[in-house]
Amino acid sequence: MSDRLTHVKGMIKKIEALSKELYVEFDKPINAPFGFGFEVRSRADIMAREAKYVKFDGTHGEYIVLFPNWITHNEFAQQIRDRPISAGFARTTAEGKVTCYGESISLRLQSEESDSKIASRMMGYEEL
Repeated sequence: MSDRLTHVKGMIKKIEALSKELYVEFDKPINAPFGFGFEVRSRADIMAREAKYVKFDGTHGEYIVLFPNWITHNEFAQQIRDRPISAGFARTTAEGKVTCYGESISLRLQSEESDSKIASRMMGYEEL
């Protein structure tokens, strides 16, 4: 096995070992030695960006689930048994506070004022 391939396999093993703490994003930079590149960022950095969310009415009350932007609200909600009652976009700070806003066109639901507080509490952030 070539030294370069051994090095890449070693890097992949290290990334897999850190997968609980890190997120890997693949892209195609122009001068990448193997035709692709990747960037490793912390989950806190990823969650500081925009995500989507749906609030469900479950048997034990209302709860919110955050998920990546590339999944439509409708596709995600179809995987859950409970009834969706609001949806939109969410931005999370490194401290865990969540701001919910906007609407879901695919579910025809809007965000509600209480969504930010519920999502923040679920992330372990207690509002003052």
